Amino acid sequence: MQAVIALAVGLVAGAAPAYASVLCKRMGGGLLVRDTCKKHEQTLGPVQLDELGLRGPTGPIGPSGGGLKVLDATGAEVGLVTSLQSAYYGEQSARVVSEMTLPGASGPEFVGFSVSARGVTTSDYACNGYYGIYYRNADCTGDPFQTCDYGSCSSATGALLFTPVSVNTDGIGCFVRGGSEFRRGDFYHLINVHGPSIEAATSQCVTGGGTLLSPAVSCGNGSPLFCAQCCAFGHSVGVAPVHQVDFSTIWTPPFRLGR
Repeated sequence: MQAVIALAVGLVAGAAPAYASVLCKRMGGGLLVRDTCKKHEQTLGPVQLDELGLRGPTGPIGPSGGGLKVLDATGAEVGLVTSLQSAYYGEQSARVVSEMTLPGASGPEFVGFSVSARGVTTSDYACNGYYGIYYRNADCTGDPFQTCDYGSCSSATGALLFTPVSVNTDGIGCFVRGGSEFRRGDFYHLINVHGPSIEAATSQCVTGGGTLLSPAVSCGNGSPLFCAQCCAFGHSVGVAPVHQVDFSTIWTPPFRLGR
């Protein structure tokens, strides 16, 4: 009977299973687990269980577990996982947040970046900005800036919870701070232009006040298409300077999940 009582208490005190079994007390005093108590049996709930002394006092709250993390080959923590992705084409990846002191910072801050089992995720487009890079000079040379007009940085200090870092194929991570470094004014935007002819591609650049950095060349695959790099004029653009940090030597691949 002790085994029956122990099992019954576990079913009632724990999470209710899909079939919702209950604890029934017979007129003679026996306890049974049923889907539904019979007519002459008493259904025992939490109050009745306390009266019978089948449940002890609530114990102390245990320590909270550490979240899901990414660890490198040496067991060093890379970062705390904020999301997991399994691409239809390509490898699995995770978005992580790590605390580190970036170049030029007065102290540690939270940094967000992507990783896979092979290490830190890199991209050919990293350090070029999703919306392109801006410059002060009309030939798109000098210090690079990234636009803040789409939420990647802000003019207000402390407006963002963490600093996003994108890493290029050389292992160099790029980021912007905003805040006191934010600038709004006229800048030049490095973009690619294209058209069905050399004249059309050139016109896309110079019509808006841009400067063609090199002659348009054929870039089509079976159809007439010409491409060129253009330094386009941008009026009243909100930007912040791009900073770099070397991610290539911080951790040792391969990476794995852990706690």
